[in-house]
Amino acid sequence: RRRADIYAIAPARQPFDPAWPTHNLGRMDVSCRHCGAMHWMDERLTSSTNANPQFGKCCLSGKVSLARLHNPPNELDSLLRGDDPESKSFRDNIRRYNNALAMTSLGCTVDHSVNQGQGPYIFKVQGRLSHLSGSLLPEPDVDPVYAQLYIYDPADALQARLANPINRDLSRGTMQKLQDMLFRLHPGAEMYKNAL
Repeated sequence: RRRADIYAIAPARQPFDPAWPTHNLGRMDVSCRHCGAMHWMDERLTSSTNANPQFGKCCLSGKVSLARLHNPPNELDSLLRGDDPESKSFRDNIRRYNNALAMTSLGCTVDHSVNQGQGPYIFKVQGRLSHLSGSLLPEPDVDPVYAQLYIYDPADALQARLANPINRDLSRGTMQKLQDMLFRLHPGAEMYKNAL
């Protein structure tokens, strides 16, 4: 084997080349008559027709029925859909807000080997994934984190979240809005509030 073959870059990791041939499936504008999921016409079952397309990847042609998701609370919905600077900043930092307001920490071994070249970030776990929940009372002289912040007065919890160096450049107003929403609507927040 030639040395160049051994170190060749996998096709999926090679930089995009605009000269590559493309395939256009057209618009994803065909709705499943059972669940409403949107499809490309080419995804229809081979036994169906253009006039009466049937799909199997969404609901197995009506055999699977899932309850509709609830709409998000208004304050979260406006941050997810809005065009204003606050909404755009929220979406750019959505993972950081999620981490700042999490009730547990994530326990896992992350496999970073898949992120050595170009391409989008991939979160790959090696082994098991668990959520870690410690004591509700922080150790003396240790800042409260995760669920511990849900037993604090909301103003103190907000201050503690924003004092974390990872969160210092996040919007106080956005963090307050999200924290208030969780204190008002999340059953876990209510449980922690009544724990002590």
